[in-house]
Amino acid sequence: MFTVVFKAYKGKLEKDIETSMPEWSSARSGILVQIFCGEDKKYLQEYSRIVKESLPDAKVIGATTDGEIAGKEVTAKRSVVSITIFEHTEVRTTFSESGDSYTDGRRLSSICDKNTKLLLILSDGTYSNGEDILYGVHSLAPEVMIGGGMAGDNSTFTQTWVLHEDRLISHGAVGASLNSDLLKVRNFYYFDWLPVDRKFKITKAVGNRVYTIDHIPAVELYRRYFGDKTAERLPKVGIEFPLMVQRGSMQVARAVLGKKEDGSLILAGNVREGEEARFGFGNSVGIIKNISNALEPVSDMVVQTFFIYSCMARKRFISYDIHPEILPYASMAPTAGFFTYGEFYHLEDRNELLNETITGIALSEPGRDAMMQGACNISAHMVLHNNLETFEALSHIVEKNSEDLDTMLKLFSQSHIVLFQWKLDEKRSVEYVSPNVIDLCGYESTVFYKREKSYFDLIHPEDKERITADIELALRKEQEEIYHEPYRIVDASGTKVWVEDRARIMKNDEGDPVFLVSYINDITSKIENEMKLRLHASIFDNASEAILITDNRHKIISVNPAFTKMTGYSADEVIGKTPAILKSGYHDDTFYAIMHKSLEERGEWQGEVHNIDKYGTEYIVWLSIKGIRDTHRKIRNYIALQTDMTDIYRTRQKLTQLAHYDILTKLPNRLFFEEYVKHEIRRAKQRGRKLALLYLDLDNFKTVNDSLGHLIGDTLLQEVAQRLREAVGEPENISRQGGDEFLVLVEDIEDQRQITQKVECILSEIERPYKIGTHLLHTSFSIGIAIYPDDGNNFQDLLQYSDLAMYEAKKRGKNRFHFFDDSMLSEIRNKHEIQTQLRYALSNDELSLYYQPQVCCDKKKLRGFEALLRWKSKVLGELLPNQYIHTAEESGLIIEIGKWVLEKVCKKIVDFDFRYRISANISALQFAEDNFVEDIYRLVVKYGIPKGVLELELTESVLMSDMAGSIEKMQRLKSFGIMISIDDFGTGYSSLSYLKQFPADTLKIDRSFIKELPYDKDAAAIVDAIIQMGHIFGIRIIAEGVETSEQAKFIHEHSCDTIQGYFYGRPMPEEMLEDYIASNFPDSGCRDG
Repeated sequence: MFTVVFKAYKGKLEKDIETSMPEWSSARSGILVQIFCGEDKKYLQEYSRIVKESLPDAKVIGATTDGEIAGKEVTAKRSVVSITIFEHTEVRTTFSESGDSYTDGRRLSSICDKNTKLLLILSDGTYSNGEDILYGVHSLAPEVMIGGGMAGDNSTFTQTWVLHEDRLISHGAVGASLNSDLLKVRNFYYFDWLPVDRKFKITKAVGNRVYTIDHIPAVELYRRYFGDKTAERLPKVGIEFPLMVQRGSMQVARAVLGKKEDGSLILAGNVREGEEARFGFGNSVGIIKNISNALEPVSDMVVQTFFIYSCMARKRFISYDIHPEILPYASMAPTAGFFTYGEFYHLEDRNELLNETITGIALSEPGRDAMMQGACNISAHMVLHNNLETFEALSHIVEKNSEDLDTMLKLFSQSHIVLFQWKLDEKRSVEYVSPNVIDLCGYESTVFYKREKSYFDLIHPEDKERITADIELALRKEQEEIYHEPYRIVDASGTKVWVEDRARIMKNDEGDPVFLVSYINDITSKIENEMKLRLHASIFDNASEAILITDNRHKIISVNPAFTKMTGYSADEVIGKTPAILKSGYHDDTFYAIMHKSLEERGEWQGEVHNIDKYGTEYIVWLSIKGIRDTHRKIRNYIALQTDMTDIYRTRQKLTQLAHYDILTKLPNRLFFEEYVKHEIRRAKQRGRKLALLYLDLDNFKTVNDSLGHLIGDTLLQEVAQRLREAVGEPENISRQGGDEFLVLVEDIEDQRQITQKVECILSEIERPYKIGTHLLHTSFSIGIAIYPDDGNNFQDLLQYSDLAMYEAKKRGKNRFHFFDDSMLSEIRNKHEIQTQLRYALSNDELSLYYQPQVCCDKKKLRGFEALLRWKSKVLGELLPNQYIHTAEESGLIIEIGKWVLEKVCKKIVDFDFRYRISANISALQFAEDNFVEDIYRLVVKYGIPKGVLELELTESVLMSDMAGSIEKMQRLKSFGIMISIDDFGTGYSSLSYLKQFPADTLKIDRSFIKELPYDKDAAAIVDAIIQMGHIFGIRIIAEGVETSEQAKFIHEHSCDTIQGYFYGRPMPEEMLEDYIASNFPDSGCRDG
């Protein structure tokens, strides 16, 4: 990274660009050029043209100014060109002149992404609303650091300009984003403007235009407190005397940028009606102090460049030759910037438009020029403000305050203490109250003087008796002072306010008590903080999760009882040590390096960790670590929250094992094998090797099943699997696809002869007789072969082509093998014909919906229906879904079909008078549509669909393709009452960590598990685990594919919620539904089930 700063005047740069560039600049990754122009706007374009001649790939932005910063020098009505060359950072720029500042901000955020370290913004300073620009950016890119400022025009306040490349913009903004993993960026600011005089209330304002303050026209208020000359010179003087408002813990200035004929003022940023404001003026002591501490925010950073954006009022406040505020930065690294009409700044939780501040950006990038410059020595003499007009304005405000306020009013209006003097009689009427009473209770002082309220009226009813007793006791004992324990008053809004009250009894000349003078202090924050501390301490001690707190060196300083229970270590045994005492050895050094890097860069980390307790027992936790920062944004402590996941982890391991391997044969299942083959294809590609995918189908297996029963058939499949292991030799290269189909992967092939030998070995091994019980059985394989990369270069193609080849082998007599060739592509042509006819299915009214009932287990009542698609083609005849759904998805037709299905389902829900829930299957393509949620919402509004009657079924694979996006869509759907069901659960990822994050209402257990019930122990274990796991997370379970009474009984006994399958009803057309319901469920209604 390298920055060169050029001074310029009347279209000429002080030195040549090309000779000023470093030798390595040709290896640059990005160039950012900022032009700060105090001359005519035409020179913005001229300097851009000059730069582009030498650096055609540079990204250029610029602004007109109220003064320029070039190294240690501050200039006026000159220009500065800053060129920063990056080695590892991409520079992007854009502009917006939409006419709406909020929209401009949103458009600027388009050049930001997850790698963006800084977004520099330059906006015009006379028309744009800087605060709205920042709101716009924050709405789309809240985490991105912001810097920059609003353009100036040498204090004329008539027209400012910004530049993007060679385009001048008068009403809008430009932006430049710096995008890199290696770039380090830090921002800082100094304010030093103090509030003077009393508080005012903004009584009418719209955005950044303020009409009245304390019901007085804004210009008139300036005239009253600063004099006629100052009011006439607005907005120029309004930069020096801004309105100051409180934003959270931060005082923010709102400089005056424009004056309107109706007496209103245009401010640099928004103010709000009802907000309190005070006039502000520069604090020279604070400025001097901050100059000496200027480099403290970057003391631990190797800074290579400073960008400075300072308010023009600071330039007026300090003489400009070598500006003392700029000197520390310019002495450390190349420095450039300008004096603005408003400064853009990024806080941890928001963006803020500032005035009267000096803001800066420190940049550092590893590379050839990353070396620390020498420390600066500030010896410049501070020349304080000597502007006659400014002192004239200050004199007038002092004179006006002397006329308006006596000493007592000033004392109490500027303090938190409210003074009440009231009579010790029955009425307790108020004789005097300090003007700041409105801050305490929301009532103006006139309310008390007019006897509309007494102070006693404010005291909370539950506390009045105690306060009265305190006073009566003091009077009896002739005490002069009373100190009440904290009590409550009720303010004008009905809010309870905790107060501290020290009172003095005043006597007349005869010694009789006549008045009580109370000094009231609002201590609500103190009381609430004490309550919060007690609550936090209670939570810490009673939390079920183990909590430990460390310092910034990771030394443990506190643990809670749950930590001791989880680890066996007492607090005394771990305090002063690091969490490394819990290391189990499960994770390598890289794991902890990534964790510590995240803590250093982001201040947080979370993930699954295997620890070991005091007694050597391993346990698994979900660990969340959060850094706690001080006011300087440095981490002081870390809080670690540990949730015990041991039992869940073990259950997940068991489910993962069951989900990845076939229950019957213990071979890898289809999902696991597919990922394995994809991995091997990538390896083969890297090594330039071939491999073959074998598709094996048992010959005449159906005959065995039908004649001897499933038990014999299953045993035969287990024997076949074992012989395959022996023939292939590598168990991970074999998979059962389902039924009587297997896949085998043969690697490192040199010729077809090698494959033939392997296949003949398999055929020979399989055809040997099988002795099962009293039966002697014979079987064989028909095998199809597809070769990578000759026949296909991905798993799906190899699977399809080996499948085609297998059918060819079966047609040729079975117990044989066949290599794929192009003549087998008729299947693909058939697929094309299906796709062609499918395009006309909707317009030809060939599609229809069938409905299969879903029945509540516990109530034996009808829960609702699943809508299932059917196609009866005029050309191809009636097709099953598995014949055309995949083609519809591949062609994209599934989106249009899916919308048709949802429309029909909504109509049917209305026809049912909302009595039954209907679920519809959603494809991956349809769910991935950007406007999917909006389409569903339009249907809900169109048909008046209430909550809980429309359910969308999504498979695990659909959700996992974009996990974060899927969760966000699901949450939005649920916000307007859509139910979410995860379909075919158990056949895909089936991860507890995923399930915990998905906001699902229902899980559907895949029929492949149900059909094995109740006799298959492994299937039974999986089904029971899924039911129990779902109920732990508050998710209801549907078992689909229930066909027998034995299966239904098992499902009911294991607390499944809902049954779907032939046992209760086959899918039926719409016209049969009412008869079916009347015949089977006359008292139906289980929508919550």
